[in-house]
Amino acid sequence: VKHYIADDKMDQTNVEGVRNLIDCCVKDQTRLVQISTYSISGVIDRTSDQVLDERHLYIGQSSDNDYIRTKFLAERFLLEAVASGKLKGKIMRLGNLMGRESDGEFQINIASNAFVNSLKTFSILGAYPLMQMVDSVEMSPIDRVAEAVVKLACTPDDMLIFQPFNTYHLDMGAILEAVCQIGHPIDFVSGEEFSARVEALRNDPGRVKYLQGILHYGGHILNNRKLAQAVNTWTTSVLYRLGFHWKQPDECYLKKFLQILERMRVLQR
Repeated sequence: VKHYIADDKMDQTNVEGVRNLIDCCVKDQTRLVQISTYSISGVIDRTSDQVLDERHLYIGQSSDNDYIRTKFLAERFLLEAVASGKLKGKIMRLGNLMGRESDGEFQINIASNAFVNSLKTFSILGAYPLMQMVDSVEMSPIDRVAEAVVKLACTPDDMLIFQPFNTYHLDMGAILEAVCQIGHPIDFVSGEEFSARVEALRNDPGRVKYLQGILHYGGHILNNRKLAQAVNTWTTSVLYRLGFHWKQPDECYLKKFLQILERMRVLQR
């Protein structure tokens, strides 16, 4: 996962890369399985009840995020190629990819992952807003995701779009409590206190860069806008039929995952 990238490399990789793969697969009559993201659900009007499911691509969403924009465009090009009859393809909209269920191991380019960067920011601030403790977080262990993707890739051609992300969610409070338990104290504070700590970090030239982790998530806080929800009831049903089910992330998994982040010097004391 690489959420941050310079100049036009996001377009080169996520859009032109997929278009080149489409051309290759059309030429060789090979199925293309594109790895996408449920983040293409983007931002919608606060009054809208639209959700992103496996039947939709555009639900009226918008985004000023290049990662989301380029993933959306790549899906569009693949769907156009399938609709034209030239290509056999599938789209896998993945979720919040995290460390392996088996041992917690995670991606080597850790600084490019937005969620991990948010944990790093909260660790450095030593604070998290009390009112957001119940914010729901989805964590998909990458080894289980790989297993799900392989099973779904073998389904019939007319089963085109899947959303294989973990159906079990955790409260942000539970995750940060686990961070505290391995020796990285985080205070659960009022919104005013949290804003004060953010402002103090913003005014520290040597450490302001650490705010990147929460700025990535702040772009949707706009008048009358909200993040659109992605639902994967159909995909989950298909996976059950294929003998696959998601597991609830537990304390043991969180500990393994966070210890990997600590070893990679992501969490700060």
